[in-house]
Amino acid sequence: SRRLLVLLAAARANSSPVVSRALRSGSLLPGCLPALMSSSDTTAALDTAIPLLAWYAFNGAFNVENKRVLNELSYPWIISWVQLAAGIGIAVPAWLLGLRRPPLLTAAVLLRFLPIAV
Repeated sequence: SRRLLVLLAAARANSSPVVSRALRSGSLLPGCLPALMSSSDTTAALDTAIPLLAWYAFNGAFNVENKRVLNELSYPWIISWVQLAAGIGIAVPAWLLGLRRPPLLTAAVLLRFLPIAV
């Protein structure tokens, strides 16, 4: 039902006379809403869905690979430190070369994360 509300809002935002007439007459069926969405709505949906699906797939692969490594090497602290060092080795050059913006760390942010750092 939430999906239907989102689709109805998208359909109302579309200024198409077909959508407006269907909304006024009450004959708009949930199954036909995606067909009435504009191509920009579809592009925006794909721009969100594709990275989420990629993240989900890579996260699953990472978890499986982590488990395989831990089965071979039973030193979780060493594995975590190596992974952290690899992440730092990727992030710091990206910040220095301007490929990514470095995070803005203030005293308030550091104090906020202090309880989980201890």
